[in-house]
Amino acid sequence: MKGKHARIMRDIAHKLSHAVVDEAVKRRASTIVVGDVRDIADGVNLGKQNNQKISGWNHGKLLSYVKYKATAEGVAVVLQNERYSSQTCPQCGNRHKPRGRNYNCPSCGFSGHRDVIGQTNILSLYLYGKPGKLAVPWVIKHREPYSIRSTRRRRDTGQVSSRPVARANTREATGL
Repeated sequence: MKGKHARIMRDIAHKLSHAVVDEAVKRRASTIVVGDVRDIADGVNLGKQNNQKISGWNHGKLLSYVKYKATAEGVAVVLQNERYSSQTCPQCGNRHKPRGRNYNCPSCGFSGHRDVIGQTNILSLYLYGKPGKLAVPWVIKHREPYSIRSTRRRRDTGQVSSRPVARANTREATGL
């Protein structure tokens, strides 16, 4: 079972890295900016279970897959520090530690998924040197995960779907 799980995880990492590089090529991007999480657990004790979960992440393997596939396509891969990327409001720049998966800014009322805000702020840090300089996309394409236990045959990592991921303060969105 452990070997089967490792093969499934490797397959998912290859498919995910292939999708990332294909999207960069489709958009004619010259650089892929990736959040640097290599030292996420250095110097912190999050408890026995959380330390074990973080040590089991395969982010280094996924990054190496993206790097070699991007290099083959002529796309550069750059690591960017993730510090405060999911805690900074992309609309007003206020820093607020979110609870849960959504970010709700207490200053301007902006609301959005924390991971989307983080990715937007990582790109903003790379391009402009500070978070909050880019607008969060209203609709993104993402791959929906599936349960490894519920399927017996190899499938893709998910279906591409589009749905809204952020909303502005209603007063600003309506122009009132």
